[in-house]
Amino acid sequence: MKTLVFERAGAILDDMNDVGTGRIRSAFHLKDGQEIYLELIAVRKNKNTQSWAQFERTGFIDSCYRMEDGHIAQDYIMYPVSEEYRHFEWNLDNLLKLVNSIGGDFDEIKIANPSEYRVFKPEGYNRCNFGD
Repeated sequence: MKTLVFERAGAILDDMNDVGTGRIRSAFHLKDGQEIYLELIAVRKNKNTQSWAQFERTGFIDSCYRMEDGHIAQDYIMYPVSEEYRHFEWNLDNLLKLVNSIGGDFDEIKIANPSEYRVFKPEGYNRCNFGD
């Protein structure tokens, strides 16, 4: 079974479905070997929520960059993601579908505390550890 690990980059929130937080990030390899950095954020619906937040917990892509040799590529061009995943219901099943829709080949998603997995290496923001 292939597991992709995301770092929990936000507070633990019981009301954020099975993800447990509203901010996660990971670096991983697609099936073709391309390295990707992906950071996702979620919001809860309330009276001030924007119209795009049609779910109780709406996830969206904050960053999705291609990488080179463990570094975020300097062109900072967003990696293409299907329109279907611009905003999505925030849960582990949909996170897995999103990752696999851009070329991942994973069976499950795990959300880890920063003590278990950290995306960024201590020696620099753009130097990444991989979660696959």
